[in-house]
Amino acid sequence: AYTVYTIPSMALGFEVSPEYYDRVRVTTARSLYCVVPGLAVGWVYWLALRPEWGGEINGIRMVSILVAAVVLGCGLAPVFLVRERFATRAAPSQSIWRAVRETTGNRHFRYFMLIVIVLSMGNAIFQGLIFYVNAYWVCGGDKVLATKIIGVSSTLSTLMALATVPFAPWIGRRFGKRAGLCLGAGLYVLYALVQPWLLRPEQP
Repeated sequence: AYTVYTIPSMALGFEVSPEYYDRVRVTTARSLYCVVPGLAVGWVYWLALRPEWGGEINGIRMVSILVAAVVLGCGLAPVFLVRERFATRAAPSQSIWRAVRETTGNRHFRYFMLIVIVLSMGNAIFQGLIFYVNAYWVCGGDKVLATKIIGVSSTLSTLMALATVPFAPWIGRRFGKRAGLCLGAGLYVLYALVQPWLLRPEQP
């Protein structure tokens, strides 16, 4: 489902303008809409633990319904509101296998995809485990404290991300795409390396 939504969404970004820096600006603006939900996402489980729901399971059910409604509404918005610029000038179709061969034959694309796969896999595994590490190792089983820490952390990281968004076009123009990619990947590596010093029970 994520792939079905994400691929057309990214493709629309590439179709917005034939100019590289125009696309960077559009992607930067779109990233704001990706980052802003981070202000709320980190607090979802904390919200589900509120006693007003009458229990954790019921809280998860109700919060999940609210989240699903928001995601569905936002996900369907482009279907009804966005028009493809070249809708009347469709390119001739070609075999999917030929397209795959041409794409995978590009060495730079293979390197880029390797980076994306490593980051995505690492992020998916880490995000899946961090709650348990935080709740049961750092916070000693106190899920309310753990969810509060996650909420504060996600809010601060979202605000930091918003503060850095305006610099993305400048980095692209000043240093190029490759340097920007290396900077982003390097920050991921640094983030991973400092975790043993940040996740400490004596200083939750």
